[in-house]
Amino acid sequence: MNKQTGLLLAFLLAHGLALEAQNVVTTESNLMRNADSANMQRMEYSWSGDKGKEQFWDFSSVELLSGDYPIEFYSDSLGNFQKLEDRGIYYYLLENNLLKQNSYENRLEKINYDKEKLAMRFPLQYGDSLVSSFSGKGRYCGDHKIKVEGQVLLQADGYGTLVLSERDTLKNALRVYTLTTTSMAIDMDSAIIDPTNLKQEIEEKYEWYVRGYRYPLYETIQRTSYSNLEPVASKSYAYRLLPDDLNISNDQANDSIKNADATRKAEELEQQKAQQDIIHYNVEVNGSNVTLNYTLDADGTVNTLISDVLGMVYKRGSRTTKAGENVSLSFDCSNLKRGNYVLYMNVNGKVYSEKVNLK
Repeated sequence: MNKQTGLLLAFLLAHGLALEAQNVVTTESNLMRNADSANMQRMEYSWSGDKGKEQFWDFSSVELLSGDYPIEFYSDSLGNFQKLEDRGIYYYLLENNLLKQNSYENRLEKINYDKEKLAMRFPLQYGDSLVSSFSGKGRYCGDHKIKVEGQVLLQADGYGTLVLSERDTLKNALRVYTLTTTSMAIDMDSAIIDPTNLKQEIEEKYEWYVRGYRYPLYETIQRTSYSNLEPVASKSYAYRLLPDDLNISNDQANDSIKNADATRKAEELEQQKAQQDIIHYNVEVNGSNVTLNYTLDADGTVNTLISDVLGMVYKRGSRTTKAGENVSLSFDCSNLKRGNYVLYMNVNGKVYSEKVNLK
């Protein structure tokens, strides 16, 4: 590419389209932080919607249930994390960009995982998936031994727009699907779980991570319990976190993302305005003289150039013009060879062109 062609391309692409950034879950923007809290709302359970690209998940008409669902987060400098949720404490550690649960306790049970339970992988973007097994031991009601083992499937299965309420429509939402299958044995001393006397649980969880927000803004959970593979109970839950109910401060990573997105949206709006036809013009060619006559419907800047068919630029100009002003721009092309040339005009980002023949 020669220098003149580069100038021409730069001129034409000066107002190129901004690409919408897809959300990616990262440690910088989505790992739990010390002393954060989220006051989620309990919602009626509803279908979680389809997976795939450019989805539109609308939960604005889902019934709001009574009672809040508070969550608290804590961490230390050694990579240990805690989440207080539903009267239980979940303990995690971060290793090699994997967030893994190493224990859990509530007033009835406590489980320590000798093979940690996968909770999240960083970074995670649409199409990513990971499978990991886990195992652990603990006690139930103080004196009943528990053994658990199972598998976690983690998958970012969709992205698109999330509608939380009539006022909250959020783009760049990434949906994360987590399927956890657990086998549990109580009061068994053998090193291997006896498959003839087991309790099972299958949990399907969907979480919606929105770009610029650290924690999921919507979540659905279905848990089904089995006894020796026979279903005995099933429960479903849904929770919503409105942006105004997220109690965190000094989240520079996400504040920067929101500011960048706001700037990008503003630029897109300006570009949309620029795509409107505000110029009325005609081009006159008298021998070797080219004249552009125009008026604008709004204030704007008209950048012009004349080039040949190979992109070689010979004449350039720029004029800022008030709306309604009659303007006449002339180009003396007496030093150019006879033949066909192109007059390009960039009006507030929208490009026009006219072929001119110099005689």
